[in-house]
Amino acid sequence: MAFLIAALNDFDIVTADIGNAYLNATMKERVHTICGAEFGERFSGRTAVIHKALYGLKSSGAAWHSMFAGTLTDLQFKSSFADPDVCFREAVKPDGTKYCEFLFVYVDDVLILSHDPNAIVETLWQSYRLKDNSVGKPK
Repeated sequence: MAFLIAALNDFDIVTADIGNAYLNATMKERVHTICGAEFGERFSGRTAVIHKALYGLKSSGAAWHSMFAGTLTDLQFKSSFADPDVCFREAVKPDGTKYCEFLFVYVDDVLILSHDPNAIVETLWQSYRLKDNSVGKPK
């Protein structure tokens, strides 16, 4: 669907992968664990409170999704009714024509459809570390 929208509207398409995405998000509930020997003698057997959404925790995906959705809202993107991971916002072409930019999200991967997708990438880069080799035209 994204490629059809891009073709019909003469959009450029850029993909990006957000590095260590879950570690950007803060846990909403209290999660703790007992430290094992891998934490060293000083911490072994002690209780550790986990503040960041670690990969493997059941609620980490929800914490990351909520945080990234907030970022997109701050960038004036709105979720579509059909799929909350398909976002859009109004934009203006250099000639003054109004159109909608689209951003498709799959966990920590984004697909951006716009006449100037690199501007969106630059904005995301200010908040997140994007994997260098992941930013560009889809393969």
